[in-house]
Formats: sequence, structure tokens, C-alpha cells
Amino acid sequence: MTMQDTWNQEKTAAAPAGSASDGIHPYHISRAIGRADRGASSSIYGRRLPEMQAVMETVLAQIEALRSQGRKTDQDPVEHLLFRLKTEESMREKCRRRGLPETETSALSVLTDAIGIRAVCPFLRDVYTIRDWLIGTSGFNLVQEKDYIKKAKPNGYRSLHLILRVQGYFVEVQLRTISMDTWAALEHQMRYKKDTIGNSDLVARELKRCADELAATDVAMQTMRDLIRGTGGLVSPDRADKQEEADLAAEDRLIPARLTEAGQHGPIDRMPLKGDRHEVIGR
Repeated sequence: MTMQDTWNQEKTAAAPAGSASDGIHPYHISRAIGRADRGASSSIYGRRLPEMQAVMETVLAQIEALRSQGRKTDQDPVEHLLFRLKTEESMREKCRRRGLPETETSALSVLTDAIGIRAVCPFLRDVYTIRDWLIGTSGFNLVQEKDYIKKAKPNGYRSLHLILRVQGYFVEVQLRTISMDTWAALEHQMRYKKDTIGNSDLVARELKRCADELAATDVAMQTMRDLIRGTGGLVSPDRADKQEEADLAAEDRLIPARLTEAGQHGPIDRMPLKGDRHEVIGR
């Protein structure tokens, strides 16, 4: 996902709080999915946009089902939700950057972020509640998981990234807490201004320190919530895990296999077409 991408938000009154260390910058804008209507024959997505939107809405509906359950006991696991289809320009730019042909196969069978969803959660445990719910959903196949909460990036970035395969399409899902989202937004601003400041090493160290302090705050807030609700159990963002293999299986290393699969079986599985009208899901 890149900063050119257009994100929709469930709560239209409040600006989205966050951007990812990997280049996501969620502008608070209304609908732009319809723009992709122009000339389906020349689009990098071909005529797949209505299907892509239908898949995105399927995943959003599943998250909403979990939220509806949570609201019954005042435990909505989502503070706000962002979602988008990657713009034509952004996808073409990513193909060029990765040395891939600007084709439907590259966009939908090799790269994995044409459909993107980000859920920002009040508490740390909510992140894993949504994660378990999604990968336990029939027809939602987990392709890749990178847990940067249990094992943060060197700069302090924390988030849980999932790549799902839903009805033949890849869907990238990012799950993070409000604290993680706030840090990512501020880090994004400072990173893009790094050429205008001195002491970049000092700034990097301070950002890392702030990320660690916010992570500790997440644990403390989760602990207090557990005490109030009597659920107990501490979720630590720094506990050891076996995420090395997922990290090593980076997207670049998966490209040859995906290209082979696409050549053997076609770009993606077909699914029934659905209209491209976009519905914003509210709280």
C-alpha cells in the first residue's frame, strides 16, 4: 500500500488516525472507487473491479458481524475502520518499482494489496480477537501473517499484518491499537521530513523510545481492562514467537511461485459479478 492510495473510513466525521511504516497514508476522503470505472479495457485490473469490491465488502461484513456480537456486551473490538481498493496509478507504480509488468496478473496474482483493510482497535487483545475471527471464517484462507506486535520492527513500528485469500483474491488486513496507529501517523510525518532536519539518528532513537513506551501503555491498559472485567491474563507485545519464517518468506520470494501458479491456472478464480456501489459501514 502506498501513500497514493485512497482510503474510505466508516466514521466520516473523524479523520483517520494513522499511517503505516510501510508507506500507507490514509487520506480522509470520500469515495473514489468509482474512478476506476474509466475504461475497464485499459485498467490494470481489467474488468475485475466489481468483483474486488464485492470481496472487500464480504470481509467488511464479517468484521461487522464480530462487532455486532461485541456491542451486546459493550466490547466492540474496533475503534475505527479504513478500507480501499488500490488506485490504478498506485498499483502501476508499485509494479514498476518491483520490476513487474503492468498487467492484471501482476496486480492480482503476484502483488497482494490491491484490496486493503485496516482495523484500529481500542485494546491489544482486540487485535487478536479480530485475527482469530477472520482466519477462522470459512472461505477465508490465511496466506501470510506478520506479527510486528510480538516482534516489532527495528524502528518501533507495531501492527499485525494478514494476507487472506478470499474468493480467489488477495486481501491485506492490518490490525493495530490506537496507540500503534497514533505512533505510525506521527512517524510517517517525520520520516517524510527527514531531509529537512539534522540529528536524524537522535530522532530515530526517540521515535523508537516512544513506540516502546506506547507498547507498554497498551499492555497496562489491557491489564486494567482485564482486571475490571475479571478476565485476567496479560498480553505482552515483546514475548518470543516463531515469526522468523514468515519474515523470511517475504513477498519477493513468493513472486516466482505466484507467477507459475498464475501461468498454470489463470490470474485468479472467477466469481459472480456484483455491482460496484460502495457502502460505508458505520458503527
